[in-house]
Amino acid sequence: MARSLQVDANRNDDDLGGIIVEKTSASLIDGYEILSEIGRGGVGVVYKAKDAVGAFVALKLLQDRRGYLTHRFKCEFQHLIDLDHHPRIARAYQFGIHHDSFYFTSEYIDGSDLCSYLRGRSLLEMIGLFLQVLDALDFIHRHGLVHLDIKSENILVNKKGEAKLLDFGIAMRPEDVDALIGSIPYLAPEVVFGWKEKLDARADLFSFGVLMYRCLTGFFPFARTAKKEKGALQKSMAHEVWRGPPSSINQTVPVWLDTIVERLLNTDPAERWYTSARAVMNALKTHEPEQFREERDDRNAYLIPKGKKHIGREEEQTKLFGLLDGLLQNSAKQPPMVMIE
Repeated sequence: MARSLQVDANRNDDDLGGIIVEKTSASLIDGYEILSEIGRGGVGVVYKAKDAVGAFVALKLLQDRRGYLTHRFKCEFQHLIDLDHHPRIARAYQFGIHHDSFYFTSEYIDGSDLCSYLRGRSLLEMIGLFLQVLDALDFIHRHGLVHLDIKSENILVNKKGEAKLLDFGIAMRPEDVDALIGSIPYLAPEVVFGWKEKLDARADLFSFGVLMYRCLTGFFPFARTAKKEKGALQKSMAHEVWRGPPSSINQTVPVWLDTIVERLLNTDPAERWYTSARAVMNALKTHEPEQFREERDDRNAYLIPKGKKHIGREEEQTKLFGLLDGLLQNSAKQPPMVMIE
């Protein structure tokens, strides 16, 4: 069972808010058997591990004890605990310490990153997974957070076709963003240029637009070559030009999907059209990119663009809504055709 860690930036590293931790031998980490390395970054490493009852988990070990990194690590675990109820977000289990290094365990996802999984798949499958990720983003944003590192590598798709959003290491409230953080190809202009007054959920939507473009075409929309040095990156981005609509590379992409992606990639957040992940979901579900500038929450009404009542089509509309929601929940593997005469 997951346990909550209340984060305090002024707390001593060994004071873990009542969580009992144990320093153990090198062969095990708090009873977890280390099986293999999943990934490694500048400050830590993620392992595939097995718990005491034989279940697989992901174990993330922080190897850099600098104060601000320790604080972020604690915050990451707390965010995962706070967001524990969403099926498209990897669950957190336990926080501990091993040989003076913090670690936490979370849900192990046996799968591929989003773009790799979608390579060669149909547009319907792509949109279904886009909807799953957007649903997770909507949940995060409603909790007052921005993820700030939306990219293919942080979204794994399991063998059932279920997407899971990972890595909340730099997630925070928009007002707390005070540095250049994230992955260069996916960075929103407001993050790079420090437009704090414009930084909100739309920064994640820009990154998601980049992700959509890459999944649809195999390319990034912008040829960003500058390294993560703020001045050089700002100079590069001030003159960057995108490759063109996805359909110019992949001719199976319809015009309405071109429109959604192009709007998400607008330099000015105010011109990104969609104010929330839910609004993007609405546009994807209805193929109506023009209709959803403002978010509409009603679970039935948001599927009907303004001014279109479908009077006399209630039965067909009910079937269609069921299929769309089934697609979102991944329960409609091969949806039947609905004929509307």
